[in-house]
Amino acid sequence: MTTYKAIHGKLVQHVASDLDSAEGEGQVWYNTTSTDYKTIVRVAGSWSSGGALNAGRYRMGSAGTRDAALAFGGNKDPGQANETESYNGSSWTELANLNTARSENGGCGPQTAALCIAGSTSGDAGDPVVVVEQWNGSSWTEIADLNVAKAQIGSGGTTTAAFAAAGTTEGASVVATNEIWNGTAWTEAADANTARQLVYGLGTTTAGMIFGGYVAPNPQSIVETWNGTSWTEVGDLNTASYGRGGSGTQTVALAFGGSTPTANTELWDGTSWTEVANLSDDRYTTGGTPAGNVSAALCYGGQGGASGGVTEEWDQTSTLGAGAWASGGNYPLTNSGYSAGAGTQTAALVTGGTGSGTNYTTLCNEYDGSSWSANPNANPASIYGNWATGTATATLTFGGRTSPGAIVAEAFTFNGTAFSAVNDMNSARYYHAGAGTAAASVAFGGHDGSDRAYSEEFDGTNWAEGDDLNTARDQLAGTGTQTAGLAVGGSPASVKVEEYNGTSWTEVTDQSVATAYQSISGIQTAAIIAGGETTATVGESYTYDGSSFTAVADLSTPRHAASSLGGSASSTLTLVTAGAGGGVTTEEWTVAQNIKTITD
Repeated sequence: MTTYKAIHGKLVQHVASDLDSAEGEGQVWYNTTSTDYKTIVRVAGSWSSGGALNAGRYRMGSAGTRDAALAFGGNKDPGQANETESYNGSSWTELANLNTARSENGGCGPQTAALCIAGSTSGDAGDPVVVVEQWNGSSWTEIADLNVAKAQIGSGGTTTAAFAAAGTTEGASVVATNEIWNGTAWTEAADANTARQLVYGLGTTTAGMIFGGYVAPNPQSIVETWNGTSWTEVGDLNTASYGRGGSGTQTVALAFGGSTPTANTELWDGTSWTEVANLSDDRYTTGGTPAGNVSAALCYGGQGGASGGVTEEWDQTSTLGAGAWASGGNYPLTNSGYSAGAGTQTAALVTGGTGSGTNYTTLCNEYDGSSWSANPNANPASIYGNWATGTATATLTFGGRTSPGAIVAEAFTFNGTAFSAVNDMNSARYYHAGAGTAAASVAFGGHDGSDRAYSEEFDGTNWAEGDDLNTARDQLAGTGTQTAGLAVGGSPASVKVEEYNGTSWTEVTDQSVATAYQSISGIQTAAIIAGGETTATVGESYTYDGSSFTAVADLSTPRHAASSLGGSASSTLTLVTAGAGGGVTTEEWTVAQNIKTITD
């Protein structure tokens, strides 16, 4: 029996349970419990309006990516186009014309190094040509011709390695022929399994793909992949159509639009196609981005609707289904806020806090995924406004305010059995935040009579002063690691978000609402932020992907100053404790993982 590695050339890890998105993104694993190969599939996404082409057209050649695309040739009613336009992520700019005006031409490559392959000088598969032109970022140059004049082909690759498959020849004959470009000459290679026209191609000369097409009188759903030697039929499109656009690779691709016309969009995961969000405009014979990916694609021009110059941008950042908050075990103290938490959704530790009302507590509580229990090894002092990093059995807790009100710099480690004093921080503070582990942590911000910006790093033994935050504040939220930390919000009411690289803090995209006392969990590039206080206690939740915030399901009960533990926006391992205003309720964040079993 052949192995998955032999088929796909990938190393596969063996695990007893499925990976979450943080671990499994882009990976293939073998679940030893279910005895299946699995991967995580992207399914979420949407289309939005982009800048219109200067010359509306259809059946053109395409190259590039969503933010660096190239459109050339095409039908422009009447006649064949020689115009070339580039897209920068927002608008199209006219560049040097093709040497030969044509439509139904193939295209491949990035924006600055593309090929325009063959096509028709009269439209509707009439007068196919062998002419191939190469783009260098500023002009087109004719290079070696195809061996056979063709139009309506599927193509992919680069300026040094490309393929041109299927299409039509003289007399509008539909063919399955394929030619390979090696940077110098075109060579005839193995035919596709099905002769057809108006196909779309993408990928490389060793991992290519063509899909859809037309064989009179019917549109086609056939998909074939190319391995450099032969073509293999794989999973059909859900909707048979011709004149589709596309983006991606042989293993992860997007197909959009197509004959009738239609707005249909489908996602390929290497095994099968899944219907995802439709285009806003029905269209076919569109332009696409063969050098792009399924996270960021472009559809432009085409026939049908208002599509002549219309551009639409595809954005897909999530590998997940919708996230939701669900009730966890009740916390032992009512309205317990300003505590410090570490660990995960199934193994958490919370120390200190205000208890019920304003009483500071020494309590140390543990969570096992369903219920809380008191750990007999209480925090060494009654405390609140402290912070903790690490796990339930390897915890660092530092700073805070002790009864009768002293602000402290004390730090302790917890090994699952007992607390041990370690060196104090250099600066006493409370309402601060931190990130990291018990042996490598960073503390930042806080209050000691005034709001502070200073940071300190702990190496397992000593504290050393680090770079200051750009904005002094207390009551802020923090997560991540000592070398990839994240600071969010705070008081005075703040929208500020900063990232730490182990040396310095950098301001990044603000959160949308000035908020203090938020709960946060995750890493610098995948965090979830919940609750907090604006002008009132709130339950709003947001995910952060390293560049932007997205609103997700609210907490069931608004709360602020709650401990948040565990995973991230992309995991099922996040826990928010009772907090101020939360009563005794604990809430757990879960996300549906788009895990697919690989069947080949």
